[in-house]
Amino acid sequence: MKRALIFLVLVWGVTSCNTNDNNKVVEQGWVEQPLKYSLKWKVFRSGDKVRIDIVEPYKGAKEVMHYYLLKEGSKSEEPTIVVPVTNLVVTSTTHLPALEMIGSGASLTGFPSTNFISSPYFYNRVEEGKIIDLGPDNDLSVEALLELEPQMMMGYSVNGNMKKNALIEKAGIPVLLNADYLEETPLGRAEWIKLFGLLTGKEKEADSIFNRIEQNYNQIKRSVEGSSNQPTVFSGSEYKGTWFMPAGNSWAGLLIKDAGANYLWSQSEGSGSLELSFENVFEKSEKADFWVGSTMVNKVEDFKKLNMGYQHFKVFQEKSMYNSNKKTNNRGGNDYYESGFSRPDLVLSDLVNIFHPGLLKQDSLVYFQKMN
Repeated sequence: MKRALIFLVLVWGVTSCNTNDNNKVVEQGWVEQPLKYSLKWKVFRSGDKVRIDIVEPYKGAKEVMHYYLLKEGSKSEEPTIVVPVTNLVVTSTTHLPALEMIGSGASLTGFPSTNFISSPYFYNRVEEGKIIDLGPDNDLSVEALLELEPQMMMGYSVNGNMKKNALIEKAGIPVLLNADYLEETPLGRAEWIKLFGLLTGKEKEADSIFNRIEQNYNQIKRSVEGSSNQPTVFSGSEYKGTWFMPAGNSWAGLLIKDAGANYLWSQSEGSGSLELSFENVFEKSEKADFWVGSTMVNKVEDFKKLNMGYQHFKVFQEKSMYNSNKKTNNRGGNDYYESGFSRPDLVLSDLVNIFHPGLLKQDSLVYFQKMN
């Protein structure tokens, strides 16, 4: 996954809070506009001003980051992001689908490692020279970015390293940190489309799209609730001797449970990844009905070459293994890691079709494919 960082920080002293009858937090004149699922960001309004709070900008962060959105010509003593944004840079493929869905794709002018883009729309704009490649995400070219004169840059941080951001901010370009990857639920992650709507003046469009995704997701989820058939499932994959398994309360673990399956690690604590040994996984998953995950191979026999122990799993012997790489391109892009996080309803549909074939009217798979 490729991601991009952009942010404008202003420390806002919080001295008093209360809650009104509509469960909206009122804080020094700022009234919260509640989100339905997202936990890692908040929206506050004060007159025509909008404040975005990133509650946990990176894993373990203690400081809330504040971003102020103001229309052109508005007066403010705080540093601001001028909206609507019509020229911006992002560095994560997970940020791209929201821009495309709300009709603001033309606002993107720069992106790192454009070869990893899956969207035909955005890659066509790369080939037309309308989106400039800014180099590798971990070594983004600040010079190339500054030449684009974007109104802002959106990005992320996994460890709080802000050195590159500081250079960009010093040049007068706000950098907004996107922490969607820290959300614990599929719909919580998808709800970040509303942030893009606020930034680009497409708030109504973003709300409408999210409402459809939410409705679809919950309708699919209800279709398997109470099912007596709950196949056993495990996920993740082994890397350098460690099997990385989604924790029970992770968005990936919740997707499997919402798809009407018995996720074998559903009782594990945490919302990230578990680090397990091959032996731990085999002991619990030897007789499991399905494996769903992501690897670079598509053939069961090639999977065995990664670790000869795989051949002893029931899923290997019965070829009930599904890989999330159906929509990949020859440049290295995988749309599951691009639009999949914005469309959990489609991912859930895939999983229900795998675990409960014939239940849904639409039975074709979007992101997953069976390993042969």
